[in-house]
Amino acid sequence: MTRERRDISQSIVNYLVENENELISKVLSHEDMSSLHDTAPLRDIFFQFLHRFQENLLASSSRKRPLTPLIGNIKEQQLMGNSVAVTTVIDGLYDMSKTIWTMFKKEAQDIFNLTADELLYIHDLLNKEIKYAVKEVLNFHVSLSNQKEEKFNEKLNELSVPIINVTGNTAICPLIGAIDESRGRYLLHETLQQCKDRKINRLIFDLSGVPKIDDIVASHLNLVIKSLDLIGVYITLTGVRSNIAMTVIQQDITFEKVSIKATVKQALTSMEIIKDNN
Repeated sequence: MTRERRDISQSIVNYLVENENELISKVLSHEDMSSLHDTAPLRDIFFQFLHRFQENLLASSSRKRPLTPLIGNIKEQQLMGNSVAVTTVIDGLYDMSKTIWTMFKKEAQDIFNLTADELLYIHDLLNKEIKYAVKEVLNFHVSLSNQKEEKFNEKLNELSVPIINVTGNTAICPLIGAIDESRGRYLLHETLQQCKDRKINRLIFDLSGVPKIDDIVASHLNLVIKSLDLIGVYITLTGVRSNIAMTVIQQDITFEKVSIKATVKQALTSMEIIKDNN
């Protein structure tokens, strides 16, 4: 700008402050936003966008971009996570940018008598702000998606390695579904931790729900058994299918100090936890 940049910028900021409610209301009046049950968090995001743009108008070219996050409070984070699509927020930010630019062309230019260079400067600053805001929203969305995936996988692992006490120190771990290398690692960690925390010294692994175990997983299972043996946990295997037995034999894996029973009932009977009525 050829005139005092801070003076003209302050005047524009004052104008934005006076009209910010009208600007935001115009954006929120769009059909995809007006139908939302609670627009307050979305309104806060748009207010924050406006305030950051105002800060940048007043900042010198050497000043670093304000670090105030666009999505800060819990309600805004919940909005992004649950009740509104990321595209709705981004569309709203673009609409906000267009509305501000339209205001400058139709009203502010006459009020402030902006030159072409000054108007171009405002346009460039607004474009930079919208690009930065969209990038921030997308990064937050990716981070939130990763967190959800991690929580889902954690819950899935918890459900896939259940350890159920049948007495104070005896438990059953019924394994259901395919066991891959990742689940094998989780099995090792979880059984060691649970047996230690719950003072379990007899654990029954029921494999009747496992369709197959490959060579790598058979080795993992062997490692689990040996690791549990080191902390004093006696292992019983039940429901061992023929194909699983063949894999174990082919890999020359010997389950030392392991009792193998056909069924969980037989295992519990041998431990004298239940009586054999036959």
